[in-house]
Amino acid sequence: MSDIPITEKANAKRGSRLLSDSIVVVSVGPEQEKTSVHTHLLTAMSPYFHRLISQAEDEGQAGSDIEIQVQETDPKLFKMFVRWLYGTAFGNGVGQRGFHFGPPDEEATIRDFIGLYILGNTLEVSGLRNAALDTIYNYYAEETEEARCPNMEDVQHLFDHTEPTSNLRRLLVVFVLFFLFSKRRIGLSLPGDWQRVLEGGGSGELAWAMIRMMGDWRWQMGHNCPPMRLKSRQTFHDLDMGVKVEQEDDGVGYSSQTISRAGSHPGH
Repeated sequence: MSDIPITEKANAKRGSRLLSDSIVVVSVGPEQEKTSVHTHLLTAMSPYFHRLISQAEDEGQAGSDIEIQVQETDPKLFKMFVRWLYGTAFGNGVGQRGFHFGPPDEEATIRDFIGLYILGNTLEVSGLRNAALDTIYNYYAEETEEARCPNMEDVQHLFDHTEPTSNLRRLLVVFVLFFLFSKRRIGLSLPGDWQRVLEGGGSGELAWAMIRMMGDWRWQMGHNCPPMRLKSRQTFHDLDMGVKVEQEDDGVGYSSQTISRAGSHPGH
């Protein structure tokens, strides 16, 4: 793939090409809420939808007659996906970094973005996963008066719906442990959701992930906890689309070939 930047004119041309064909109807959720999406845009971005639409065409359906049902998907999350889909069509043309969501709020919460990441797994859209992960990363990495910590029930929800190789799992465990050892947490009790989740059944995988990551940090008894810095968000991205993603210049100094599982490293 060429490293030459894609111009705005090329982006517009590419977006127009993705929007130039037929429309497919997607029925979402138990209530079958209908959303119309350009067929080529949907199939170009999602292998999952590409298979479903190809199957419908093989069965003799065509154009606007095609209706795809995704009954187990939350309509709210699907609308966020469609927003990303069209935003990316006119972005930088690689399906990875052309569109960014705003920070979480009452309309789109952290749990929603975790759900969006999970939806990205279902639809096989790595760019959507990365966009959701970026929003979560920026929210917890932001310097605030009180250290932000992922709700453990949100983390457990992610663990219940993703594989152990999930990069967002790794990122949220990093933020949980950063909060646990944060100077601003000294003297404060752990959040109540920690006890509810970690004492409940089915949380063994999450507890093991936390212990394993602390083991990766190789701290020694009798030594102070060294300063830790979070790696850039791109180190947590899925790169299975073959797209070149430049590392941020944040002093981390790790290339994609030398990233450890921990997602953090001692400060200097």
